[in-house]
Amino acid sequence: MFQNARTYNQEGSWVYIDADEMEKVFDATYERVVVGSGLPGAASANGNGSTGSYESALTPVDDDERPPPARGRSASRKQVMSEDDYLTPSDDD
Repeated sequence: MFQNARTYNQEGSWVYIDADEMEKVFDATYERVVVGSGLPGAASANGNGSTGSYESALTPVDDDERPPPARGRSASRKQVMSEDDYLTPSDDD
């Protein structure tokens, strides 16, 4: 958004200057909120780089609690159509 404002507005215009200032405020606020949050790639509260990796944020597949796929007569059978059912008289032309 900020880069877009700078791209499509003349340098020195109030929109361009405001985009710079708003980006500075956003970046400072974002850093303050994210540091120590435990989000992947976020700096730790003590300032020693990131707190973890993306792998630590993922839910293991073993913990997935989705119900198993339906098992029944309709789930295992596929409908097969004959040529007579599939073709129409206009297909013969």
